[in-house]
Amino acid sequence: MISHRPTTTLKYANLWQAMAVLILAAIAIGSLAPISLRLPGSPIPHFDKILHFCAYALLTGWYLAVFPGRYTRILIPSLALGFGVLLEWLQGMTGYRDASLGDAAADLGGILLASLLIVTPLQHGMAAFEQLFLGAPSAEKQSPRKRQSLKHRGLWQIIGLHLAAALLISAFTPIQLNDIPIPQIDKILHFVAYGTLTAWFLVVTRSRRFKILIPLAMLILSVSSELMQGITRFGGDPSVFDALADTAGILIASLIVISPLKQLLISLERLFHPHSSHRRKRRSRSRRLSEITR
Repeated sequence: MISHRPTTTLKYANLWQAMAVLILAAIAIGSLAPISLRLPGSPIPHFDKILHFCAYALLTGWYLAVFPGRYTRILIPSLALGFGVLLEWLQGMTGYRDASLGDAAADLGGILLASLLIVTPLQHGMAAFEQLFLGAPSAEKQSPRKRQSLKHRGLWQIIGLHLAAALLISAFTPIQLNDIPIPQIDKILHFVAYGTLTAWFLVVTRSRRFKILIPLAMLILSVSSELMQGITRFGGDPSVFDALADTAGILIASLIVISPLKQLLISLERLFHPHSSHRRKRRSRSRRLSEITR
């Protein structure tokens, strides 16, 4: 399970909490104001749903980051969902806005994303902003907690290489996704695939140098596979929008997905190798005893 326990202490917590209230007010005003987000002729399909998704992901993640606690992990997402449903009901009563089940579903998707992924990175981003612009002490001085690390990096790296191979093979496989009744399903799959693979390699790679090279290599892989599709005529047709979806997935993975994915892999290691941590503790204990007896 991913913990939402605060990984760093915010010095200006009141400032971030006030901003959370402003985000809440902005969403309420934007939902009830007599404006329409269905822009005619917009090149982005379901633009209003995307805005709903992003707004409620930001709202939920922000509140979870600035109000950490055991009970708020359940309470805040529940209240955010109730807030979204309430606004949809009020929209239906206004006469100039329509209530939509699709909007509520987009709200729920953003709430789930925030609850699972963006809380810890958002806390780190707030702490980094305080250090850079507000003179707050660094996180190392605030919390000298031992950093967790993966114990089977070689295994995860091999799995990542196989995932990269599967992604490259799928780019030249003549599979048509247009029959699936989900709009822009190919762009969604591009986004998820490149985001997941980028986050995977960022997590399982130890060297800091590769933390910069991996997103760049994934971007090169995306562009080159699109170009090769156009040259060889195998698989799908080359598309700028596919490359843009890949780029968005790479950026999102580089910014917010790394910490949760690392925690997930560590949890899997503990699940399938529960005694390894106990062995390491026994070894370190015996080492300390031997040093004392010397």
